[in-house]
Amino acid sequence: MDGIVNFFNTVLSYAGIKICNLEKRNSKPWRYYLVFNMGIAIATIGFVSNFFVIHFWDFDKSIQAGCFVLTFCITFSNLFNFFYNKIAYETYLDEMVFNDPGKEMPLIKEALESNVTGDKNAAFKNFIFNSEKEWIKTSGLILRIYWLSAWFTATLYYLGPTYILITKRGTSRVLPVHMEFPWSIQNFYVYLGVLIYQAHAGYLCCVAYPCFLSLLMLLFLQVTRQLNILTHIMMNMSDMMYEVIGERDRRWDQACYAILSQCVKHYVKLKRFANRLNGTSEIFILVFILTAMTLEAICFIEIALSHEINVDTIKYLVLLSVVIIGAFLLCTMGQQVNNAVDELEYAVTEKWYIYDLRHRRSVLIFYMAVSQGMPINIYGSVALCSDTFSWFFKSGVSFYTVVKSVLED
Repeated sequence: MDGIVNFFNTVLSYAGIKICNLEKRNSKPWRYYLVFNMGIAIATIGFVSNFFVIHFWDFDKSIQAGCFVLTFCITFSNLFNFFYNKIAYETYLDEMVFNDPGKEMPLIKEALESNVTGDKNAAFKNFIFNSEKEWIKTSGLILRIYWLSAWFTATLYYLGPTYILITKRGTSRVLPVHMEFPWSIQNFYVYLGVLIYQAHAGYLCCVAYPCFLSLLMLLFLQVTRQLNILTHIMMNMSDMMYEVIGERDRRWDQACYAILSQCVKHYVKLKRFANRLNGTSEIFILVFILTAMTLEAICFIEIALSHEINVDTIKYLVLLSVVIIGAFLLCTMGQQVNNAVDELEYAVTEKWYIYDLRHRRSVLIFYMAVSQGMPINIYGSVALCSDTFSWFFKSGVSFYTVVKSVLED
């Protein structure tokens, strides 16, 4: 766990975000640095928007400027999210990452701290450990891959101007990001300062993009893991308690009822956590999806206008891939939570008939609660799921098809 937390902290530190560092969470210098980076993002949006307005009638330049404006809008949105909801995200990390919420269940605590007897109880203990390893491994892999993808995209934009700067020191003023400044950049040192500023702003995107999505994945994958643990308990509860009690008598009924009560309490806690996290991040997820969809359409336009594969086309293809991967990760996350709830819903009613009347009534109540689902809403009743990604992707492809057909005609 320490490895993924340290990596999160290292990447987030570039933007001044210290929610993963327990010692520096309330550090004012880091807080001011985050505000400074938000200012950088706002200034970048302003300079690029100025370029967009001036070159509005130049279709190619306006398309390129539109891509940059949308990219930095998402960057600012995510940085502001970390700034505004700092305390909320710190609380979520404390509840779900730095402390395992499952260990608050007496059954799980007993399974981890004692020598279990019986095959079912031993399998349950192994399931807890294995699911934790898988959760950490998956979260770390997602952050690393998506961060490297964003970093590679930003680097592509800066390779050309950097090469020209080295080889033609005093003759060229090529910028990686099209901007219109109220001052001249003909002076070499002013030009160099602008390049450094653009590099810093560009790599802020490499933090804001993947870290917000990866943080959501880290938290919601933990929710999914806890739901899977509850499913395992409900599917094997009767046999697990039989291995402990030795007979299916009144003590066995009481033990099963006690375990069911623990599961209900834990599910309610997970449901409340998911609702709070959804409420905190809902507007920012919606902004990301809508902006990403517009950015996807613009990238498709530029690709459709390209008659051959060149460096600029590759840039747009890579940027498009990063945007689509981000939307895919979000929608997959929501779908996994939905699938875990569906599996739990099935497990709740498994073998309900073998228990006493009191247990059956509690099962009915639990089933009604689980059947409500745990959707990650982004607008009204629209939730993150595989259907949302299909709509997102098909919209971009349809837009590309229309543009391509118009150009051919």
